[in-house]
Amino acid sequence: MQLSKTAEIVKDLEKFLDTFTETLQSTCRRTFKTIRTSNKTKKMKSVPWWTANLTIMRKIISALRRQYQITRNEEEVRESRKRKYFEERKKYQNEIKKEKFNSWKEYCSVTSSVNPWSQVYKLAAGKVRNSIMTTLRKPDGSESANILDTMKTMVNHLIPEDIEEEESYYHKQIRKTVEEPIDTRDDTEFTQGEIKQTIESFNGKKAPGIDGITSGIYLRAFNTLPRLITEIYNQCLKRGCFPRRWKVAKIIPITKPGKENSKDPSKYRPISLLNIGGKVLEKLLITRINHHLNKNGLLANSQYGFTPQKSTTDVVMEAKKYIQPELETRKIVIMTSLDITGAFDVVWWPSILKGLKNSSCPRYLCGDSAPTTLLPASDNCT
Repeated sequence: MQLSKTAEIVKDLEKFLDTFTETLQSTCRRTFKTIRTSNKTKKMKSVPWWTANLTIMRKIISALRRQYQITRNEEEVRESRKRKYFEERKKYQNEIKKEKFNSWKEYCSVTSSVNPWSQVYKLAAGKVRNSIMTTLRKPDGSESANILDTMKTMVNHLIPEDIEEEESYYHKQIRKTVEEPIDTRDDTEFTQGEIKQTIESFNGKKAPGIDGITSGIYLRAFNTLPRLITEIYNQCLKRGCFPRRWKVAKIIPITKPGKENSKDPSKYRPISLLNIGGKVLEKLLITRINHHLNKNGLLANSQYGFTPQKSTTDVVMEAKKYIQPELETRKIVIMTSLDITGAFDVVWWPSILKGLKNSSCPRYLCGDSAPTTLLPASDNCT
């Protein structure tokens, strides 16, 4: 109770959250069992095709080999044990070949050339080594000189900087509109049940962010301190604050299929692993915004992307419904598709905030100040 009151009145929410997260990490280090591996163990990592049956067969082979080797005086028994050892060893070798083949077949069917996503979290967990980053071509035509230069080139391409000085008059007017106070009502506070349900919706086996806290750990923390964590999220909502700690991501660049030898920065598909606290806040806000849009009928019926209970299959069926009658009358149908390169990489936040304001979104959900600083500098939230 006292902790939740402290979170409510604290001036520096960022510092309070840092202390809370560091305490949670320290508790995990003290209470969780850590497996320390030697260099020898690290070199003897299990292969993906290994099974429990192969382990049993290997032990049997070792026992048969020892029996055969220690039998020296009785030739008949020695020959019998030798024959049995070689028979079992052959079965063991055949079983290894079979498991290797099955594993490779499964890998090819799950991880196709056009879908490398199944390897993302293995890469994040360090179970699979990713390809070494290669030289990239910069916008001026020159090439990166070292690994740091390559990383900088990739990040600048994937996360372009928002430069206000280069904006047109139209864009400056939008930014000015966003900075004006909003007079809509405040949204209701998050409830404990709402936050718990959101935390439970995350897969506990997914790779954690840079703080190392999984959704399972976070759920245990919430069950222990429900009032405190609920108050933290409500303070984020009231203050229009998305803490910096929750914005830090571990980025894993995945090379797109067929572009291994390319020098274009777009060859990489970035996977951002965010801290679970930020993912929960993001999902809470998305749920509230979607509720506001759906309640007021602000989403078009033709909106399928990022819409609950709609998928790409619905888009295909809708297109078929429109095209089929024309084809039956032997008419020609022309379809044009538009793909915006890096649409989410170059999204302009002031335009999104303007859209929220135009839809009379509750004040808590879009803030009532500049998009880059949602709180006064003294509150230290951006």
